[in-house]
Amino acid sequence: MSARLRSLGFALPRAWAQDELASGLAQAWELDGVEKARWDRIVCGSTIRRRHAVGDLVSTLRMSTGERMRVYEREAPELALRAASEALGKATIDASAITDCVVVSCTGFTAPGVGNLIARRLGLRPTVRHTQVGFMGCFGGVLGLRTAVGTVAAEPGAVVLVVCVELCSLHLRADRSPENLVASAIFADGAAAAIVDGEREGGIGRLTLGATIVLDEAADAMTWRIGNDGFAMTLTREVPVALERSVRPFVESLQIPTEERFAPLAHPGGPGILDAIERGLASVAVVPEASAASRAVLRDYGNMSSGSILFVLDEYLRQGGRPPAQIIAFGPGLTMDGIALAAP
Repeated sequence: MSARLRSLGFALPRAWAQDELASGLAQAWELDGVEKARWDRIVCGSTIRRRHAVGDLVSTLRMSTGERMRVYEREAPELALRAASEALGKATIDASAITDCVVVSCTGFTAPGVGNLIARRLGLRPTVRHTQVGFMGCFGGVLGLRTAVGTVAAEPGAVVLVVCVELCSLHLRADRSPENLVASAIFADGAAAAIVDGEREGGIGRLTLGATIVLDEAADAMTWRIGNDGFAMTLTREVPVALERSVRPFVESLQIPTEERFAPLAHPGGPGILDAIERGLASVAVVPEASAASRAVLRDYGNMSSGSILFVLDEYLRQGGRPPAQIIAFGPGLTMDGIALAAP
């Protein structure tokens, strides 16, 4: 029995041009001189053309964490519901067939939770088992898929709905440090959903359990902490260095037996991250559509944290890519997490 990725679904809030966002934030931060020049370089180097956000970013800067969480409670379920509905429609299954609902998010907290709220709206059965994958950062989407794989292995008849919903824009802060400026230039909002089951043939591909590794030498290179003015992200220059050094053996550990193709679909954490991944895999024959998909998602959507990797997979398939593929993402720890997608 194999866990099969049946379908994907997506949802986005309002689109904003990157230049428009950059100009508004520069005025709100009152940047000038050297600081303004640094901000302009960061924005230009991001390679991002547009991002999506649930509200006006400048207004967010003045919000307390409590106010931001109230926005999350209102907006996150709506995005999650739209993505889940699309995934269900593409899978051609009724909502009543869902046995498990896995919600992934690191940008907000609410109870009874996004899963419970969308379950009622979708018409899921009251017996659906709920799982929340929280505060795991950008590799949370991989963890959501792995949770679905484990569920299907334990109960072959299970049908799992995985929903990643992130409102990264709620954590813009009035901090003009270089680290915060980088985060403010790349993160965005969005939701992605997947249906995973085990009994029917076909679908997008078969999922493995995957692998993870914690790079202890870069433990403080990426952090995510709750403050009075949102969640504060730390993202140092050590991140791409550590990933470049470690990515090849990690991707090789995700290789499908009997297959020779490498299609590493990397989380679009930023241009520096993607550059490092490409350098780390320079000695491996990689299909060109893989890197192109990650860069296209970064360009058109920015970094939407946990759900981004599902956007990358969808872009890869749209470009004519096919399984097998190695789906990899990164987050606090410094953690590298991945799962393999084999042919159906």
